[in-house]
Amino acid sequence: MSPRKQKKVKKETVSKNDDLFLPDFCSIRSIFVVVLIGEMLAILLTLAGNTNLSSSFGYLGLISFFILWIVLLSCALLCWTRPYLSNLSQVQAGFIAFFTIQIITGSLSCLVLYLMQQGIDKTYFDTIIPSGFIAGNLIISTMISALLLRYFYIQHNWKWQIKAEAEARVQALQSRIRPHFLFNSMNIIASLTRSDPALAERTVLDLSDLFRANLSGNKNHSKWQDELQLSQQYLRIEELRLDNRLFIEWKVDAFPDDALLPALTLQPLLENAIYHGIEPLSDGGTILIRANRAGNHLSLLIENPLQEEHDKNGQHGNQIAQDNVRQRLALFFQERSSLKAKIINNRYNVTLTFPYITSL
Repeated sequence: MSPRKQKKVKKETVSKNDDLFLPDFCSIRSIFVVVLIGEMLAILLTLAGNTNLSSSFGYLGLISFFILWIVLLSCALLCWTRPYLSNLSQVQAGFIAFFTIQIITGSLSCLVLYLMQQGIDKTYFDTIIPSGFIAGNLIISTMISALLLRYFYIQHNWKWQIKAEAEARVQALQSRIRPHFLFNSMNIIASLTRSDPALAERTVLDLSDLFRANLSGNKNHSKWQDELQLSQQYLRIEELRLDNRLFIEWKVDAFPDDALLPALTLQPLLENAIYHGIEPLSDGGTILIRANRAGNHLSLLIENPLQEEHDKNGQHGNQIAQDNVRQRLALFFQERSSLKAKIINNRYNVTLTFPYITSL
């Protein structure tokens, strides 16, 4: 393997195994949040230490400029050292980040004192005491950085707890194949063995692929083309089981095949549509699957008929799978997705919206 390829593989490994509790200070969003916190601190220091309103704005400008340099330099160093910090324990990374901020604060404080000695305007610092100035800045920096690091650590643990719960839900969903579906599928295969061996073989292959996808716990995402193929295999088995009571209308040509989404997103919703919509109807009905794309935004609609006497307050049987899919969508797409269910003209509609991504 060439050095260039080795470097690429190492970089991908670090990014996949990055369990650092610190946010990514290379991102614009993280920098903006930290700068905003710094400006709030500058305003508080101005209000606490300056009673002369006429000079408050000038004092605020100088304090903001000083804090801004500390914030930006700290973000730059933590961004640059993130690959190295990711290889350390959380405690070690936290201490290094903490002392990095203190060193930057102390160094800039000494630089300000040096510039003042070189004849810089002392209008706002005429009574400054060098040792007190440095010590005060370090104390404030210690308090703020300790609180922020603690907040980042708690937020990191909270996110990983949500992720662990979501993975547990995926495993529960993957193992949730209704027994009657399995038994009926086996009976269908047995009846087709003599009458239509080719169809029986195809049904066995569909059923094995469905079980393989449901019982594999190491995959938390899949491409749309794989989700579509798995759902079509599932529906072929259900069409045989329901014996001309199930009709499927596909309108998914607008969806890109390489779009990523959580594994087992479509099949559980189709299972709900059949179990709660088609099966109770003596004549069966049609399930509509429509996919749309608007730029980098994707939407997916699953629509099924309902009985006339259905519970308009909500399909309670649908909620487990829907809540599971909704939570996994939110985790996978970082809250840029939604799942909404509603009843329109005696038809149950589930609409999923999420961004178009092709890699993690």
